[in-house]
Amino acid sequence: MDMFLLGAGLVYLLLQLTSLILLRGRWRMAAWICAAAMALAIIIGLLGGYGGSNMASLWIVIAMPILAVVLAVLLVVRGIMKLAE
Repeated sequence: MDMFLLGAGLVYLLLQLTSLILLRGRWRMAAWICAAAMALAIIIGLLGGYGGSNMASLWIVIAMPILAVVLAVLLVVRGIMKLAE
């Protein structure tokens, strides 16, 4: 399970960096919103962990695959729209 989470984290980071580099305009704004949502999940997870909660990292574990899918959809839809032009 640890290797899966590590792999998912690396895929998310790769998608996030790729989307911030390749996308422009409102597409990039959507990628920044995903980055902000992940940053918020990390902050909540860290603060909850420092507060003694055992379930605080659940925020990060839930947000990571959801945001990775959103970023993948952004990149695919933008690619399809670019091909259609």
